[in-house]
Amino acid sequence: MKRIFTIVLLSLAFLPAFSQFLLSQPNKKDWFIGGQVGPTFAIADNITDHSVFRDFGSALGVGFNVYGGKFFTPKVGCRVGVGYFTTKNRGDVEWTSTTDYQGKYSSPFYHFGTVEAYGDCLLDFTSMSAYYSKSDHPFHVMGSIGLAMLATGEKHLSTKAGGNGIEKEDLNTMGISEKSCAVFAFRLGIILDYRFSPHLTGNFEINTSMAGDKFDGIDFDEPIDFLFKSALGVTYYF
Repeated sequence: MKRIFTIVLLSLAFLPAFSQFLLSQPNKKDWFIGGQVGPTFAIADNITDHSVFRDFGSALGVGFNVYGGKFFTPKVGCRVGVGYFTTKNRGDVEWTSTTDYQGKYSSPFYHFGTVEAYGDCLLDFTSMSAYYSKSDHPFHVMGSIGLAMLATGEKHLSTKAGGNGIEKEDLNTMGISEKSCAVFAFRLGIILDYRFSPHLTGNFEINTSMAGDKFDGIDFDEPIDFLFKSALGVTYYF
């Protein structure tokens, strides 16, 4: 009993010093979670048959993603995430110029949903700078590079009445497979990150996923399909 009492007294004596030591250590907030939302734009088969910006509004989709990760050092981290995007692509220019198209559909674009699961390596270029690494700078420029799996849903054409009928015969006429598919993609992006506090940051990201030719349902002459994404988001560090 006396030994236990001695140990307790010694623990109480060292407790203030130990508490002061903990408080003096840097409060590292390396783990994070976040989310983003913004428009998407696919550059794939048929989209380059005309000026990209002629029907730019019709080619825009929208999406969101959530992610979590960790910075192992101030310069290098990683994240994993999942997102959902509505993706649009243009039908064949020759087919969509026919009277049949004009009578049935509201635009030459077809659309489908895309789920993306990804993993990225994050590089904080600001922290790599000799000047900014020595100061608590709130604005950071980061890069991302990684891999993803893209799973697409069935393709749909927009009808004049506003419906979303698959219209398999018309899709097949344009050489488009209406079926869902899954393809691997290489990811590359740039992130502008502003730190409001040690816990909360806001960000703007431009990212592209470079996938195989079958991503858009057309296996034709474009070796790579690109899915561009820009998004605004927030990240919470803990």
